[in-house]
Amino acid sequence: MGRATITVTAAVLLSGMSMLGWIGKAEAAGTDAQKCAAAKMLAASKYAACRLGADKKAELTNEPADYTKCDAKQQTAWEKAETKYGAQCPTSGDQASVGNAVTAVTTCLAGSVSTSGAAGAMQLDCIPCGDGGVILNGTCWVLGAPGDSCTAACALEGMAYDAAADAYTWPSNGMGRCAYLMDLLGVPNSTQWFPVGMGPPQCGCSAYSTQRYLGPDPITAQCAFSGLQRVCACS
Repeated sequence: MGRATITVTAAVLLSGMSMLGWIGKAEAAGTDAQKCAAAKMLAASKYAACRLGADKKAELTNEPADYTKCDAKQQTAWEKAETKYGAQCPTSGDQASVGNAVTAVTTCLAGSVSTSGAAGAMQLDCIPCGDGGVILNGTCWVLGAPGDSCTAACALEGMAYDAAADAYTWPSNGMGRCAYLMDLLGVPNSTQWFPVGMGPPQCGCSAYSTQRYLGPDPITAQCAFSGLQRVCACS
């Protein structure tokens, strides 16, 4: 699964949101899976429009933007779609992650065209990342199952191990990056950190129960030890 990079102007983005809203009024067709996906697209477009509406009000009143109603409506619409179509939905449990993505785009757009900034184009990187994965430094990171190599962990997400991106967590860059990724991926925050280079050889950023390791270079995709969970870069 590859990556797509799109450059859009504010006008194009707003036009796309408007088009999605119009499509939502048209006669629904397709499979339940397609209907679920379409319902989520419509919910995302309405969420973006709602947030930008709040930004517009904030711009005119010099008051902080209030997104409370927007957040509630997006969550309700998402839950409605997943309840209605159930297992037929291509994705599930992604309300928060999509909401965060929309928030990032509208925040960038509002800041770009507001009186405090200059209008311009935005660069949007569409990076595939499955449920449970996190995006950092332009890469999808996943926490492998106990005993799995990064080859196996990435394959389960329909992706491949990205050796170049994985260098982001190499011991030569210190323990901070590895620790931050583990926090994002929900690895228990233990006080038991083993010194850099003391972990399983060639497994890099990894965890065993509540123990955290940053193994010595070189890091390989195939490295695996019983019970060890690896933090893997996938693309």
